Amino acid sequence: MNDIKIRCSAIGDIMTEPRSKSELLSKTAIKAGIEAYIIQVHKKHPKDLISDAIKKGLLVEEDAITVLSKLDKTIYAKNEERFSNAFIMGTPDIVTATEVIDIKSSWDIFTFYASRFDKLDAGYEWQLRGYMDLTGRQRARLSYILCDTPWQIVAQAQKRAWYDLGSPDEAPEDTMAGILIAENAKYDLPTEQRVHQFTIEHDPDAMERVYERVALIRQELKHILN
Repeated sequence: MNDIKIRCSAIGDIMTEPRSKSELLSKTAIKAGIEAYIIQVHKKHPKDLISDAIKKGLLVEEDAITVLSKLDKTIYAKNEERFSNAFIMGTPDIVTATEVIDIKSSWDIFTFYASRFDKLDAGYEWQLRGYMDLTGRQRARLSYILCDTPWQIVAQAQKRAWYDLGSPDEAPEDTMAGILIAENAKYDLPTEQRVHQFTIEHDPDAMERVYERVALIRQELKHILN
């Protein structure tokens, strides 16, 4: 168990505090540790990897990077390198000479605007902190980007609506629901209105707490699995 590593996207989970002062780890932290064990030992992945929101994020990855490149007037490239140390691992979307950038492609215009009026999500903040520690960068950015929904997802949503409403005499895309789905998938907005960002600085002390928590999780995994 001493070689189990936590993905940066799960650091927020392991850093949740237990409800009882007598406990060292929260149930959420233990669950994240078990998930890490399953992924690394059994090579299985969580079912949420196939959700529509995840699908959209994967399909529009290059489009989102292009939007950010236009905004910053800099040509960014998708990072393919997985970084790792003795405790954590992760693959930031973009790594530059001075910062790491992680992109969150909003599901729709409603979730995009919601992110503009909210604080930086604690889980995303921990994810960025992990990326900074792995890459040696002192600054990180979380970029929410609104991209048009890919036709594959639109077509699937139209078919679901077609079946649910029972419209056998019409093509899925010609039903009223299908038309609304297609209209809501496109956003006629300038580049600067498609991006909302948070920036944070590296905090070595925070990462020391992360590594201490990973060590506790390894001990707990030994106890559970033995």
